[in-house]
Amino acid sequence: MKPLIFLNGPMGVGKSTVATILQQKFDRCAYLDGDWCYQVHPFRVTEESKALILHNIAHLLDGYLRSPDVDLILFSWVMNKREIRDAVLSRMTERGKCLFVTLTASEETLRERFQKDIAAGLRTPEGFERALSYLPDYQADFGGLKLITDGRSPEECAETIWNYIVSHRED
Repeated sequence: MKPLIFLNGPMGVGKSTVATILQQKFDRCAYLDGDWCYQVHPFRVTEESKALILHNIAHLLDGYLRSPDVDLILFSWVMNKREIRDAVLSRMTERGKCLFVTLTASEETLRERFQKDIAAGLRTPEGFERALSYLPDYQADFGGLKLITDGRSPEECAETIWNYIVSHRED
């Protein structure tokens, strides 16, 4: 069964950066960022948009699981409630060996990262407020590996996650 790695955490914690590094550490590795599955301006959260996002994610993950060219799938997205992850899985028709990784950080670390991203035009102050509001949700146990990214480089985080995947992919 192919490993399907769910990389979870608040906005700005480093999911996309770490996933990009991780993808290069594995041969035949697909990477899907959930944010790519609904690029509409202006972004609005409605029941219809949520259904479309979940449909798109499930469809793409199913495709990667079926593909003979892919041996491992990385999926990163903000899933601050276990129900979000379960909603993705319930819409999928294919099954992989699911491994769960949650990245989190202190408010101070998130603030520093957001300030750099805001200055670079990559994020908005409103995004920071939303990320902060989700931070308490990541105190819950999502199963798998929980990695606090404070004081760690993206490369260090990727190495820790790589070791976790390698040691659990055949369980």
